[in-house]
Amino acid sequence: MYCLFQGVAAWLSLNGPLRDNMMLSSNLDLLEAQELQDLWCSLSLRHVSLEGGRCSCGRQHVTLRLTDFEEDIGEYLYDDAARAQRQDINAFLRAYGRDAETGLWNIDRLLRLLASAEPELGLTPDIRAALVAKLRPIIESFDRLHI
Repeated sequence: MYCLFQGVAAWLSLNGPLRDNMMLSSNLDLLEAQELQDLWCSLSLRHVSLEGGRCSCGRQHVTLRLTDFEEDIGEYLYDDAARAQRQDINAFLRAYGRDAETGLWNIDRLLRLLASAEPELGLTPDIRAALVAKLRPIIESFDRLHI
């Protein structure tokens, strides 16, 4: 029994920091996903201003909502994962990224899932980290466009 305990103690001493770092990284990704979900929610209540209120077509007072960009964001995430040969991410996006009734991308729902401490089936820490890393610069760029 003592040898078994010694072996387990030795294994834990070698793998404990690695495991702790993985858990810390996973927790940081969860917190970051929660921050992104909060930012998305806040931004979705406002509008996006294009070129000082003018669209490139010349119309004044063009305003768009964040939801107007969900299709582009969803397609970007899906295509990027396909290029990177990340079938796990695409499977998760196919299962949870689109609205079941409309078939349209639902980034708000996706962010809520990523920010959930009780993840949906198929959401691994690696998938969460990869999607959060792709979504952060996109969502932050919209934050800079809002007035």
